[in-house]
Amino acid sequence: MHSPATVNNMYIDIGLYGEPKVSKYNPTILRDLEIFVLKLKGFKMMYAGTYLNIDEFKTMFDHRLYDRIRQNLRCKSNFPEVYDKVNRKARI
Repeated sequence: MHSPATVNNMYIDIGLYGEPKVSKYNPTILRDLEIFVLKLKGFKMMYAGTYLNIDEFKTMFDHRLYDRIRQNLRCKSNFPEVYDKVNRKARI
């Protein structure tokens, strides 16, 4: 999987870890940041959880080769999709 961007440059690298425990924290802020990165054809690292839905995630990361390999190696019934490992619902 790779970003659909045509240039391999890193413009910014931000690390946000965990969920804030303050009462006024709004998790939609992180989703807004992810959508902003998606619109810029950027991507986030796979070790981080995501608020993107599966279609947005597949837009961020080209899944053509990944899906073909999963099909050829019969992984679909044996191993979870990478999205299922990083979406926020899986981490709750």
